[in-house]
Amino acid sequence: RIINMKKILKCTLVVLVMLCMILTITGCGKKNKSKQEYDKDNETIANQSENNNSEPTKNTTTTNNVNDEPHINIATEEIKKALKDKNWINSHLLTDSENFQDGTKKLTFICLKKDTNNSPIIIAEEFIEGYIYCKSTLITYNNGKIETQTICDGLMREISVEPNKRLIQVTSSHTGLSTYSFSEVKNNNISFIEWIAQPMDENAEDLGYSYGTDDNTNKTITKEEFDNIKNKYDESKFVSIDTELTDENIDKYIK
Repeated sequence: RIINMKKILKCTLVVLVMLCMILTITGCGKKNKSKQEYDKDNETIANQSENNNSEPTKNTTTTNNVNDEPHINIATEEIKKALKDKNWINSHLLTDSENFQDGTKKLTFICLKKDTNNSPIIIAEEFIEGYIYCKSTLITYNNGKIETQTICDGLMREISVEPNKRLIQVTSSHTGLSTYSFSEVKNNNISFIEWIAQPMDENAEDLGYSYGTDDNTNKTITKEEFDNIKNKYDESKFVSIDTELTDENIDKYIK
């Protein structure tokens, strides 16, 4: 009997050990499976997140494309409306000085090639003959409103433009020098490039040639350097601003 009891205990012990081994193996399998499923879920979430993050950019681009044409139409109509408004013209484009009452005034305009947002870019010029007085103004439409920027305003000045390159050349004569200032219209703003100056005649030759990139720089250069810079711009087809600002011309040219 004692021997039989020992056999039974041994068998029971063997069975228990085998059960423990089976449970351990099964548990590890489930654990590995859970880890694989967890990793797979993470990958899915990451992919969804990446897709979600990329979608707004795509939607924004589509939205902008859809809204471009209405924006251009609004900008065009608002600018045309302003240029037909005598009060707006008086307060934004004309000088209020009483010194030029006896001068013959001309108000003209030109359209530049459209910039990045495709809304109209206009330069208007008030020119008073006899004084060689020029006031020129850049007119654009930004952030839902018309904006104006003064390009030049003074005596003995003239402006010409290269509409396709949106280049502006202002020439002025004072203190014995002829000065040429060059700017461009970028993103609906005036961006100054550089200026050069030369003696007006033989009597002013001692003034020499000069160059600058803003009002605070004045560097002496040679005549050859002056000519090289001037020739670079002479290759552009600058034209004067001659189209009279009338309701008919506004409708004809501003589109």
